[in-house]
Amino acid sequence: MCAITKTVTVIKAKAKYLKSHRAIFIYVALLYLVLMFHQTKFVPGSGEVGKGKTGEELKFLLILCGGTGTQGSKQASDVGRQIRQAEVMLKSAVLFTKRRLHFHVIADSLKLFGRLVNRTAGWPDSYRRKIRFSMHDVWYPEE
Repeated sequence: MCAITKTVTVIKAKAKYLKSHRAIFIYVALLYLVLMFHQTKFVPGSGEVGKGKTGEELKFLLILCGGTGTQGSKQASDVGRQIRQAEVMLKSAVLFTKRRLHFHVIADSLKLFGRLVNRTAGWPDSYRRKIRFSMHDVWYPEE
């Protein structure tokens, strides 16, 4: 009878330990590691994750304004800054996807549109083949 009592006492002690904070931390850590090693690698633009297909074009809308700056600040009319920011966006999009990209550019002049497109002239062919541009005029709804 003494051996049974000892066994029950040991089992109760183990059960108490399994409910402790230290044991719960170990359970969570193990679960995290298991999930981390079993997840699939996410590759942006690969078409494996989400509903998009690899053959579909990604569409972007880009607005460039070469006006005189109605807000009164130098940054509002700094065309060079807008072009640099747009170029960073273009590079990021091209580098992080395998899909073709279509940039719809709303610009108030053909010269401004040309400046943006010319920024890609020195890019490698493999990147330039992935992008295309369409210019759209600025328009305002009728009142």
